[in-house]
Formats: sequence, structure tokens, C-alpha cells
Amino acid sequence: MKKENSIFVFEWFSAGCARTDHDSPKHRQLAREGFEMFSSVASDILRCRDWNVHGLAQTDSQFQPDPRITFHPISTGANVFDRIREISQLTDFVIIIAPESDMTLQQCVLHVAEREKKLLSPDVRFVQIATDKWETYQLLRSQDIPTIASQVIPLDEIDDRIFPFPLVVKPVDGCGSQNVHFICDNSSRSDFQSKTDADKNGSWLVQPFIAGKSISVSILDGQQRHILPATEQIFDAQPIGNYVENRDTLSENEQMRAAQLAQNVLDAVQPTMGYWGIDMILGPCTAGTNDVVVEINPRFTSSYSTLRTIVEFNLAEQMLDNAVSKM
Repeated sequence: MKKENSIFVFEWFSAGCARTDHDSPKHRQLAREGFEMFSSVASDILRCRDWNVHGLAQTDSQFQPDPRITFHPISTGANVFDRIREISQLTDFVIIIAPESDMTLQQCVLHVAEREKKLLSPDVRFVQIATDKWETYQLLRSQDIPTIASQVIPLDEIDDRIFPFPLVVKPVDGCGSQNVHFICDNSSRSDFQSKTDADKNGSWLVQPFIAGKSISVSILDGQQRHILPATEQIFDAQPIGNYVENRDTLSENEQMRAAQLAQNVLDAVQPTMGYWGIDMILGPCTAGTNDVVVEINPRFTSSYSTLRTIVEFNLAEQMLDNAVSKM
């Protein structure tokens, strides 16, 4: 029987849906991070009065779920999109957390039953634009928002005639820091080209490397649009590495500059629903003349886990109140 005020929170990696070897260290790390994200969001929702949480998990999941959550099983090899549609029919609302790469997030959103009524995370059109980094770049440029110069280039044509070295090369539909490459000279370019899998030898987004602080700003969207405090993204290596965590380390000046860039992005995009993020780089000038937007993340970002510990309100409760009041 359908429960009132029920919400299906779907997180791709913790549900065991990643297209990687489930026994590999990479998969275990992604699954662990995904489960932490799911648990944070679900825990905050359960702190709200009269809300129940549903989730999706492998029958042999390694994680110990909160007993207050209603978990629906998915067996290995089952069609995850069918399960999303089935469970979304049982609940009042749905939050989708999935990577943009390979159109995964978009496909998940498309399979939400009655998504116009139920979806409490970004809608299909917003996901389409933000997933495509080239389309996002063109949108930002058209609105005179400072961003990083970009070109979409076939793998075998990447060199310093496009932009001077060093370069940053990433998939057009990439997710976070995954598969982002730093090309400092012709030797590293040749090494990258020779080691890239044949199925990934299409076009890549190529940008000049921009030094500065990597910043994440999160948005709660809906009837009202809230810009949350900016946090610094920490990586395990420089100039480009794997994501480690977000830290609340920014000065008042940096917070002000990040909020202004975020407001410019909000003014440029149509309102959507729920939680999403903006990545940016803050340069050394306190006047903000070197600050740039990197990309838009049409999903919950890892900064959620940090933000929920530093703001004085329940992020999920604010998101739910904001989103539901719009419906």
C-alpha cells in the first residue's frame, strides 16, 4: 500500500548499478561514497516529520542499511530503469542521484513515473544541458558569465595549437574528477592518446589549465532559489587528482565572490527542482577578475556531506519544503 509522504531516494553506485567490476577497488570506493551520500540524504529526510524513505539495493549488498528505510531489492542483471519506474509508482516523490556520464542520470530521470509531479531533483531539460559540458559552456558564454575557454576536439587532434600547454582534457559528459587529464607537454599528450581506450577515442572537451582554488557552490532550487555556502574541493594530487573531500575553509571575500558567480549562473538557467551544484575556480585576485565557472552539476554533489554539518538547518527539510510548495 502506498504511504503518504514517502520519498524514493535512488543512488546509482550504492544500488550496485555501476558498469564496473564489482570486486574492483574503484567500484568499492564509488559504492562506499555513494552509500555515504544516500545515507546522509536519507537520514536528513527521516529527521523531517511524517516522511518515509524508500531505497534500492542489491540483494547481496555489503552495506548495513538504516532499519527505518524501506529497501527494495534489485538482483544482479536486472533492469535498473524498470525498477526505478516501479518503485517511483509506489512513492509520492523521487530524488535521483546518479552520474552524468554515458547519459546515466538522464536515463534514470526519464524512467521516473509521473516525473512532472514526483521529481524532487533536477528535471530532464536541466539535466540535458548540464550533462553536456559543451552546451553548458555555450550557455555561460551567451550570458557573459566568466568561464574557461573550451573546444570539442577529436582525440588524435589534441595538441597545443588549440590552446598553449598545459591543457585539461575531459569527456564532454564526464562526472566530477573522473577521467580528467592534465596534459603538460607533447610527451604527456602522446601518452594520453596512446593509453586511451578505443571506445573513448571520440571527441573530448579541451581547455587551458586555470590555476586557483577549486570551489563548489550548491543550490536548493524550487519555489525559492537558495545559494548555500561555498566549500573548497580537496584532491589527492595537484594540479589534478582524485576528489577527497570538501572543506569549509574560505574567507569572507571568497564566499562573496563565489556567491556572486553562483547568482550569475542562477540568472542564466531556468529554475528546476531540488539540489544541484556549480563548480568554479577562484583566482588569486581578491577583486575576482580571474574567477571562472567550470561546470554545472545537475545532481547532489559530494559537498552535501560537508554542508549538512555547517549550516544551521536541515538541508533536506529546506529542500522538501521548497520543492513541495512549488507543486
